[in-house]
Amino acid sequence: MRNCPRPTAQRAACAALALLLCAQSLPARAQLGQGQELPDMGSLADSVLTRAEEREIALNIIERIRRAGKLVADPEINEYVSDVGKRLAYRAQNGDHQFHFFVVQDPSINAFALPGGYIGIHTGLIEATANESELAGVLAHEIAHVTQQHISRQLQSMRGTGIMSMAMLMGALLVGGLLGGGGDMMQGALMASQGMALQQRINFTRAHEYEADRIGVGILAEAGFDPRGLPSFFETLSRKESLASAAVPEILRTHPVSLNRVAEARSRIAPQMIREVDSSLNYYLAQAQARLLDSENPELALRRFRAQPLTETPGDAGKFYGEGLALLETGQVAQARDVLRTLLNEYPDSIPLRIAEARAAAAAGNEAEARRSFEDALRLFPGNAGIAHRYAETLIAGGQAPKARELLLEYLINDKLNLETTRLLAQASGESGQVADAHYFMAEYELMRRNLNGAHTQLQLALKASEQSDEVRRSRIEARLEQVELMGEKGGKRKEKENRDEEESPG
Repeated sequence: MRNCPRPTAQRAACAALALLLCAQSLPARAQLGQGQELPDMGSLADSVLTRAEEREIALNIIERIRRAGKLVADPEINEYVSDVGKRLAYRAQNGDHQFHFFVVQDPSINAFALPGGYIGIHTGLIEATANESELAGVLAHEIAHVTQQHISRQLQSMRGTGIMSMAMLMGALLVGGLLGGGGDMMQGALMASQGMALQQRINFTRAHEYEADRIGVGILAEAGFDPRGLPSFFETLSRKESLASAAVPEILRTHPVSLNRVAEARSRIAPQMIREVDSSLNYYLAQAQARLLDSENPELALRRFRAQPLTETPGDAGKFYGEGLALLETGQVAQARDVLRTLLNEYPDSIPLRIAEARAAAAAGNEAEARRSFEDALRLFPGNAGIAHRYAETLIAGGQAPKARELLLEYLINDKLNLETTRLLAQASGESGQVADAHYFMAEYELMRRNLNGAHTQLQLALKASEQSDEVRRSRIEARLEQVELMGEKGGKRKEKENRDEEESPG
């Protein structure tokens, strides 16, 4: 291929470089001040990696985030971000791109795209936005990086400029930033890189940023948001007192967003595109949940929510929702129920509020009332995976594992299970006495985590436990075991070839 040699080791370097362009350093990027730019993200073109390889890279990185304790599992906030993201992606003319959105628990202000259209957003960014159009603006910007194939362009521009050294830099930035390292590590990695190659990358990145801004503004307008949300968020960043430009190398502080870039983004907004758009209730609820997740402890979060002044706007719902969740976490269940009931009476069609109220009933020991609340919610919102997940958690905690298993199997048929819900189904199966199924679903969970060895072990246990089972179940397990073994063989061959490539590579 023209953009990158095909040998596995060098292809891996291309992939690593692509991720460098995707995952900018989080603490450093959150300190750019007047030079603040959103991270330059994009998708890998088919000429560099196949779609399957893109997906494998993304899922492995997401698993690293999960292992670091940074991946948010709460279905309410994930569903909200996913709903906004999909609403935007539908308008993005994204061809065959498939988008997936997830939330990272980190107070820094950032968002990033991974290969294959996987887009992560930090809880800190959700908190920092002033309205829903600003949040949508960030997501639209990241979607545009994917649809415009910016990483492919970047690789084309950098042929012969030291892909391996840039790949090593990417590793330092990704591990040191996203997985919790300090700014000193990242700054050292930046300063150790070749200045000319890095300057070329940044200059080219700036062009990508402008293009993503232009495309993102159009996506916002098409999706019914206020397109001014994108430049407005840039201004929000520039006003943050904590964003100190002195914390990053001079080479990265070459383009003040507060002047040129905001003006450029605003110039792309035609008068007929402008609209006044109110933020949704779910935006305020997600923002409150992000604040709770980023708090040092629920007691401190509770004090902050209570100190938040009333505004006589829908934003007050977020204040009381956060207060109710914080009360639940501090064990003040009766007070939590009072707050959440009052809020639900005002907003009876809110899924997050119905889930919170049902969870509060369960925490109070009123399992019958909690089940009625969840059942009512499912009747009003059939097929909602978040309600089903929380209901299953409550059923298992109340000793009703068979009912939880039955509920989750319905969602498995509809292909709506995610990582945590699959784990929950495995737990429900085990506590229901369905040992073979428990191991089988744990194998699926391990596969989602990119753990082939763990999946293979679980399937062997499932096969052993199914000795007295029906032939259909055994055949399903055997077929899946064969698939996993084949995947392992292919992975081993790739590793062998990579080792040979490295040995044969000059220098």
